Amino acid sequence: MDNCTPLEIFPSNLIANCTQDTYGRRSLLLFTFPNMAWSLLVVGLCSLIASGSSDSKLRLGLMAFFIYVFAMFYSPGEGPVPYAYSAEVFPLSHREVGMGFAVATCLFWAAVLGITLPRMIHVFGIVGAFGFYAGLNVLAFIMIFLFVPETKQRTLEELDYVFAVHVRKHMRYQVFTALPWWFRRYILRKKVQLEPLYRFDLMPGGSDGRRREIDELMRNEKVMVEMREGRTNGAGMLPPEIRECVRSGPRNGVGISY
Repeated sequence: MDNCTPLEIFPSNLIANCTQDTYGRRSLLLFTFPNMAWSLLVVGLCSLIASGSSDSKLRLGLMAFFIYVFAMFYSPGEGPVPYAYSAEVFPLSHREVGMGFAVATCLFWAAVLGITLPRMIHVFGIVGAFGFYAGLNVLAFIMIFLFVPETKQRTLEELDYVFAVHVRKHMRYQVFTALPWWFRRYILRKKVQLEPLYRFDLMPGGSDGRRREIDELMRNEKVMVEMREGRTNGAGMLPPEIRECVRSGPRNGVGISY
């Protein structure tokens, strides 16, 4: 994929940047992996075209064309999404180390792919090698469908809740709830509602509670700044523990300072 042209990568990455937070990371992966699979399979099948003088040019042109089709689906999905997703799945305390391992894993298997491709083509032939890679994409599609939750437009607290859901519960929901809903909605064209897996309104505080907490913190912050600058005597508006901290200042290295 490092040999893809900017003309090919830029529009695809632009699509990814515009859709990751609207349609979601999971949706991009589920859409692009099947298309990557069939395009790789077609590349292999195009190699079966007879190797005559004119047919040879046709075979080479078709193989190159479908390799570019594969790259067009790779660039907005498997290309950028794993790095964005890896930055969200790790807790803040381990995010740097986790991202390091995630990037190292991606680059390691990219190196394995590049090293083993000539041997794969020699042993299995072009059809077998590209068919094998197409099968891996199908397998990855199934694993994404079963194991990868959606993380678009979620706060850190909501992400903790998302990844706290047990894998078995997520799998059962995808197989027995989401998949039948998709079939009835898009195949049978029925207007049905999808029961949500995550109930963020039942989280401690809920969305309204978190909004009130943020508003309260901002209000306290503003009052403390004004008190430090001598513009107001609004200590009565603050909670007792913060009032004491503002009056006495930081003690023993603990407190709030400006």
